[in-house]
Amino acid sequence: MNPNAGFSQRARFLPRQWQRQHWNRFVNVLVFNALWPVCVIGAAKGLVWPGVLLSLALLAWHLVPLHRVRGDGVLVLLCLSVGTLLDTLWIRLAWLDFASPGPYPLWAPLWIVALWLGFALALNHSLQWLQRWPITAATSFIFFAPFSYFMASRLGAVSWTGDFLITALVIGISWSVLMAFLLTLARRMRTSGEQ
Repeated sequence: MNPNAGFSQRARFLPRQWQRQHWNRFVNVLVFNALWPVCVIGAAKGLVWPGVLLSLALLAWHLVPLHRVRGDGVLVLLCLSVGTLLDTLWIRLAWLDFASPGPYPLWAPLWIVALWLGFALALNHSLQWLQRWPITAATSFIFFAPFSYFMASRLGAVSWTGDFLITALVIGISWSVLMAFLLTLARRMRTSGEQ
């Protein structure tokens, strides 16, 4: 008896598609988790290019159609623009000062932009599971976002130049609102492509 009897032609290829999705997620998790320390420690040491190259490698990986998910491009554009503007705002308000600012010290440095690029590419891949609970994820970012900046300051990549509590609160709230929006948007774009 043929074990594939009764199954459609498409069903035979599900294991290969499943393997591709998990391999894609594995690469995304690996690079995304390496990106923060590479960017932050690199910036503290004056080496911006390793983090930028790593984020560009992740972008190149996701430009391949097999690794791309519906909405990745929109999320990249949104995160790069809004994230860069937010971190530029913290500089202009004199709340944060970033190491390795590059030629434009009043704008978010290139290594921060690289982090935003990596974050955008994680939303539909390694962070996709958060799309089911955008409000819970957003609430947790009230604490995790300022903690990330705080840890970067401990490594020498960020200086808190403004009032610590106010800065942490505003960063946490802004990240929380942005996360709720981005996760909801990512889920809607993703599910609209599946219908």
